[in-house]
Order: sequence, then structure tokens, then C-alpha cells
Amino acid sequence: MASSVAKKTRQSLNTKLCVYLGGPRKFLPTEFPTLRDSLQRCLDLQQDQILTYKKDPRNVSMQEIYSEVATEIAIRWSTSNSEFKEPVVCGQKATEQRLSRA
Repeated sequence: MASSVAKKTRQSLNTKLCVYLGGPRKFLPTEFPTLRDSLQRCLDLQQDQILTYKKDPRNVSMQEIYSEVATEIAIRWSTSNSEFKEPVVCGQKATEQRLSRA
């Protein structure tokens, strides 16, 4: 008697990051991005690279995407708060590390 146990994959378990985060999107121009917004922006950039350069999703460099998102956040911080320097927790390197750990 053979049991028909289906192989469990990420697709069958429905644990895609898009489902959890809500899908890719760009930053809203009127708000400072949260971690969730930043991760959604990472998904947006990843999808752009896949569609533009016809890359396999496994071959997309996430470190480059994290760096680009961190740069966008640093620019947004400097435009919203031009008199002060960004705090250590909002710096580009700290933001990259936070995105890579999330």
C-alpha cells in the first residue's frame, strides 16, 4: 500500500515573501519608509531586474538591491532632515544590514 504524500515545496506551502509583505511597490513620496516598505521596494527592484535583464531570480544579487534601497533611504533622510546628519541606526550601512537580516 503506497501512500501518496505530496512533496512539500515553498510554492505548495504558500509561504512566499510577496504574500507576507503584500507585493512589490515603490516608496510613497509623502512618507518615510518602514522596514516593510523597504522590503517591498527590494521586491520591486528584484522584479525589475528579472524582467529587464531576463535574469533567473536566483541569480539576482540581493546585496546590490539592499545597497540601492539603503541609498534611497539615506537620500530621503537627508532631504527630509537637511540640518542634521542621519543617526547611526538610519545610516546606509546599518540599513543594508537590517534589510539583509529581515
